[in-house]
Amino acid sequence: MTVDDLKEFFQVIYDSELTSKLGVSKGTISNWRAQGIPSEKQAMLQVQTEGRLQAKVPPLGSQT
Repeated sequence: MTVDDLKEFFQVIYDSELTSKLGVSKGTISNWRAQGIPSEKQAMLQVQTEGRLQAKVPPLGSQT
């Protein structure tokens, strides 16, 4: 999942609006935009949204 996926899901326009929805800092959102959302956070968001957001994580044991 990407920051844009999160914005669409939470129906917000600006990255800064995600901070209150997710309880993270503006810097965190900026890092996610530049480096991708960490796999662990994606997995947590997938569970919290009951699968409506899907984690894009490499399979276990992959060399990515």
